[in-house]
Amino acid sequence: MIKLVLTEVIDALRGEFGATPRPVTVAGVSTDSRTAQSGELFFALRGPRHDGHDHVAGALPRGAVAAVVSRSRGPELVRAGVDAARLILVEDPLAALARLAAFHRRQAPADVIAVVGSNGKTTTKEMIGHILGERMRGRCSPKSYNNAIGVPLTLLSTEAADDFLVVEIGTNAPGEVAQLAELVEPDMAVITSVGEEHLERLGDLEGVAAEECSVLRRVRQGGFAAVNIDSPFVRPHVDACGLKLATFGLEPAADLRITRVAYEVPWLLFELNGRFAYRLHMAGEHNACNAAGAIAVARRLGFEHEQIAARLESFTPPPMRGEVLRLGSGAVVDDAYNSDPHSGLAAIGLLKGIPGNGRRVAVFGEMRELGENSASQHARVAQRLRDERVDHVILV
Repeated sequence: MIKLVLTEVIDALRGEFGATPRPVTVAGVSTDSRTAQSGELFFALRGPRHDGHDHVAGALPRGAVAAVVSRSRGPELVRAGVDAARLILVEDPLAALARLAAFHRRQAPADVIAVVGSNGKTTTKEMIGHILGERMRGRCSPKSYNNAIGVPLTLLSTEAADDFLVVEIGTNAPGEVAQLAELVEPDMAVITSVGEEHLERLGDLEGVAAEECSVLRRVRQGGFAAVNIDSPFVRPHVDACGLKLATFGLEPAADLRITRVAYEVPWLLFELNGRFAYRLHMAGEHNACNAAGAIAVARRLGFEHEQIAARLESFTPPPMRGEVLRLGSGAVVDDAYNSDPHSGLAAIGLLKGIPGNGRRVAVFGEMRELGENSASQHARVAQRLRDERVDHVILV
């Protein structure tokens, strides 16, 4: 985090001190009292099982300069012995965290790259960070910090010397991408894919495409977007976005067109536009699409194809996302991080594409948040399992 004077932090939070503030600087933020460090600001957030207000007394002795708490809980904390001069009172600590993140983002000189999509966000985010890290300084969202807490924490992690910041943005309801992207104010955006996800709230593929593509309207003026156009529902949003644009995917009309994909253990080999060859130490045709999105960003930032290819060869995928684990003469494909119909079909294709003469066993869990489409989407994946003649299927 860029160091900020406590008084300007209070202004950004729209908060007020319980007593006269001390002349100190804030060097970071924390939402976990167990890991709060000296110079950090502790946000007392409420969750489904814990309330940060119950842990303010634990965060302050660890060196936190102050705690951001709900105005309604301030008097109670003071009565419990917490120093009023170390409490910042706000209406909602989570909303205050977002306001501070937005303020901090505007102080940061880094190019901010937002990554959204139904699938492949984390993998693409990590690929972008790995490629750019060859000659630039920057950071990415940790793990899957892509929600109302994770996105602000990612924005607040950047430092004055950073050249780039890659922010993953997720959604499970209409308006979430737009709301988070408004905080991020990206200079660049990547849309990895559009598929059946969170249909319980997003309705159908048109709803999913509208939600994911809403990031395009939040990119800064004169910015850049890389968009997977394999879904026809994406194209109307792309045509109207008014940004500098690079499209990618398997579609013949894509600017970065995947023209060849093959898996030769342990490499995924693919070509773009029949000219540029790449290889990844992972399996799955969908990962060639993820890589194409990362390549589009790197090209925009001045990297040559040869530099990008060398970095992709050394890329290690995040755990539990199409990870191939070799066990003696067999292999386990671990794609268990999350599941929806689009990623489920991709996982079946990945299982089919790995060479071998042994039995192929698929283990599938429930795909949730599909609403009235749940039965038909589960049947769709089941039909693919039958068509591909997987030897054994275990349903959990």
